[in-house]
Amino acid sequence: MQRYLWIAAIVIVALAAGWWLGRGTAPARGSMAAENADADSGHSRVNARANAPKRPVAHTQSSTPANTASVSKPLPPPGTPLKQTFDELKARADAGDVEAASRLLRDTLRCQKFRRLRQIVPQFAKMALAEKVDDASKDQLRISSQMLDAAHDQLKYLHDNEALCDGTPNNLAESVLPVALETAQLGDLTAINCYVGGGGEFGLPSGLIDHPEWLVEYKENALSLANTAVEKGNWTMVSQLALAYGESYPTSLLPQVTGNDPAMAYRYGKLSLLGAPSADKDKAVAHLQSRLDGLAEGLTAEQKAAADAWAQNAYMTYFEGTPNNTAYNHFSTCPASE
Repeated sequence: MQRYLWIAAIVIVALAAGWWLGRGTAPARGSMAAENADADSGHSRVNARANAPKRPVAHTQSSTPANTASVSKPLPPPGTPLKQTFDELKARADAGDVEAASRLLRDTLRCQKFRRLRQIVPQFAKMALAEKVDDASKDQLRISSQMLDAAHDQLKYLHDNEALCDGTPNNLAESVLPVALETAQLGDLTAINCYVGGGGEFGLPSGLIDHPEWLVEYKENALSLANTAVEKGNWTMVSQLALAYGESYPTSLLPQVTGNDPAMAYRYGKLSLLGAPSADKDKAVAHLQSRLDGLAEGLTAEQKAAADAWAQNAYMTYFEGTPNNTAYNHFSTCPASE
């Protein structure tokens, strides 16, 4: 029993909490005249992103910047099925409507998460309920209770998002990465974090195997967008870059772009530490300091001095308005799916 409880607990907790120090990239999620026809047209719409001209990144301080294009009508009511709104929201995003782009990203994330949870969670909920607890220890009972609570939360998520996501064609629900890129290029910092984070759990977006062009776009855009976010005082991006340059999760997309670079990992880790509370008040900060000390051992004195100076200058220049680091220990790259 204990083995099954631990396996189930690990999977359910990962689903509930997200990944990467609380990345929370759990992807997100009418009527269609003909679902197959809609799916085909959606496939064309998504593929068209590969040939779309690149937009310059808008410079804005807010996470959902003001729309630079005039909006002639309000967005569709919240909860309107994505299969009905995708075309309209995509067209408005293409015209520079940031609010429409952000809404499209949020709904697409939720429907991606909906599809994944609908396949997995009911099975684990049944498994948890079937476990015998007569001879269970207190720790085993606690794990079982936590597992059931997590499964309950995810089942509620399925119920709450059924109207939005049920019947969404796979290709639309899997279009998170190109949608996130377009929204990020319009200046939405939340979308930038999501895109740079890979647009999905484990830093790998669903649908990628059918769209190699997404990798080309990611390689061209990820670091420039990441730098934009740092220059806007975004702590989540600092944490993403510190982990990526340290190759903490080398199978995700960002570390494959940055490569392993201890000096850069130290640079962003040092910046992260400057905005964090003191180490004697937080064990996670003490761990971050220990990691920095380990990275410093592999640097020359000149490299360390240059990284320290860069971090101090970046903190004073970019983070004057947000001096407290809210992402040194826990962050979510795609919170729109939650």
